Amino acid sequence: MSEELVGRFFAALEDGDIAALREIYAPDAVIWHNDDLIEQPVDENLKVLQGLHRAVSGLHYEIIRRVPAPDGVLQQHVLRGRLRGGAEVELHAAMYLQV
Repeated sequence: MSEELVGRFFAALEDGDIAALREIYAPDAVIWHNDDLIEQPVDENLKVLQGLHRAVSGLHYEIIRRVPAPDGVLQQHVLRGRLRGGAEVELHAAMYLQV
């Protein structure tokens, strides 16, 4: 179930389907980013993701590895896309998704 839900989550991210993401997130979910150490509630995170889709076209996640964890999934990926000016985006990241 966890891996299926995580697959749906990343498909919704790639599609920019904010309604599906809202449905997948637990209402009290907290999204923490290691770059700014801020914990975001769901509504703030969804605004960021909407902005990401406005700024980056062809957004997709190249999954390097996805490993089941006792209460979720660990994933390493490369976020790829293209900025409006044509520059390629390539962001290497890892995520822990608690399900």
